[in-house]
Amino acid sequence: METNEELALRVKTGDSEAVAALWEQTKKLAYQFAFRFYNRSMASCAASGITLEDVQQESFFVVLDAVQAFDETKGFKFTSFISFHAKKRFNALIGIRGNTAKRPLNCAESLDELIPGGEDITVMDTIPDENAAQAFEDVEQEIYQQQLHGAMEQALGTLDEQQEETIRSRYYQDMTLEAIAQQDGTTRECVRQLVAKGLRGLRKPSCSVLLRPFVVGYEKAYQGTGFTSWKNKGSVEERLVERTEYRKIRI
Repeated sequence: METNEELALRVKTGDSEAVAALWEQTKKLAYQFAFRFYNRSMASCAASGITLEDVQQESFFVVLDAVQAFDETKGFKFTSFISFHAKKRFNALIGIRGNTAKRPLNCAESLDELIPGGEDITVMDTIPDENAAQAFEDVEQEIYQQQLHGAMEQALGTLDEQQEETIRSRYYQDMTLEAIAQQDGTTRECVRQLVAKGLRGLRKPSCSVLLRPFVVGYEKAYQGTGFTSWKNKGSVEERLVERTEYRKIRI
């Protein structure tokens, strides 16, 4: 399987088939950023008439933005570019935009010009460093992953040893039921039952209270996808195409 970075480079060369493949590999991460943004900015989204579905649909364009900005020579993984552009595009949905006004060349300012009232601070010193912002995003994501891993380890510790080891083999090492059975000298059915019991154990209140802070509203992902929504507004895909065409007309 090709890496995200390889697919991104193919997309940049105009390979349309790579777009679908890259989206399939990155959509879970893009949706994660969408869910986290919506949950943090629910009040602002409501004030702007933005629904979770709107944010989700922007996730596809986030990946395309990341492709355009991707530069393999910088040494960053492709997912790092998704993080930056997710924040930028989602903020734009609720009216938070950067200063994109264009100025004529004869009104350009010198980057070495001192800022009024500043102590030896030039215009150059005030220009945001996108790489620095990305570094903060990466640190935030790393902290989130560490906290989630810690909570998961604590939850697994509540299971009996056999269930815990089976869950680890199945989901941490991505082993099949047959492979685990062969490793442990047991049957596939026995392994399946251990996995089922382990998962039930993780759903108990003592475990769910540990994991609940990391669970985003996945059930909201299906809002606007039922029959009534389709009957009144059309499919999600149709609404996405209509929004894209509307933006082209405005541009």
